[in-house]
Amino acid sequence: MKLRFHDLRHVHVTWQRDIGADIDTIRELSGHEDRSTTDGYITGKRLIHVDILERFPQIRKFGTI
Repeated sequence: MKLRFHDLRHVHVTWQRDIGADIDTIRELSGHEDRSTTDGYITGKRLIHVDILERFPQIRKFGTI
């Protein structure tokens, strides 16, 4: 699996959703004009991303899992 910097946007949007942020607030913070764009950024539960974060310890220290 190849990780791109852009993938972090997906993780960030998903984490915002997981902590209970309103989808329209997430949309505004992400700079999306259309809600469907924001919906496309939201992935499964953030625990799926643990594997990715384990590969990058310097990133892991900025998030809490």
